[in-house]
Amino acid sequence: MTPDTPFNRENPELFGLPPNAKRVFAGKIFDTWQWPQKLFDGSEAIFEKIVRFPTTSVIATAGEKILLSNEEQPGAPPFRDFPGGRVDPGEAPLTAAKRELLEETGMISDSWELLQRWVCDGKIRWFIFNFIARDCQKVAEADIDAGEKISSKWIDFEELLMLSDDPKFRGRELKELFLRARFLPEKKEELRRKLFSSS
Repeated sequence: MTPDTPFNRENPELFGLPPNAKRVFAGKIFDTWQWPQKLFDGSEAIFEKIVRFPTTSVIATAGEKILLSNEEQPGAPPFRDFPGGRVDPGEAPLTAAKRELLEETGMISDSWELLQRWVCDGKIRWFIFNFIARDCQKVAEADIDAGEKISSKWIDFEELLMLSDDPKFRGRELKELFLRARFLPEKKEELRRKLFSSS
């Protein structure tokens, strides 16, 4: 699955599953797939994998500042994250990222880049697309879902790197990236250039 690939929950090959896999459960966030798998001794068994809807997060910048969200959702402790959310069926990850940024912050950007695609690959298959949106501009008021409380604040680059140690920061797939940038000067400058320069 790529940033421009529409999310088709009917297609097992989109998630790296065998083409003969069958979806046996369709939920609001998770689908369960099963397929017959030949074993090493020649026998056959039913294998199973849960596929979570793909999600996006957006590292939104303006000047040399980065937008961080403080969020609350029912039944969960408060946490910090970047704007983002679920990719809807029929929607490409980049389209979802742009929609989520506008909904949660009222901001848009004309300079987008995929920072990384992270894949959880165990019994659960889950794609997370982390995007950079540079030079963001506010064009509307945020339109927050009833199941969310979100307040945003601007942080600087050094504060961004310290999220690698923040237990309330939910973007765990980004923590290793930030940690490397904290302690490896070449990685720090590489990340700084990616965030603030479109060249």
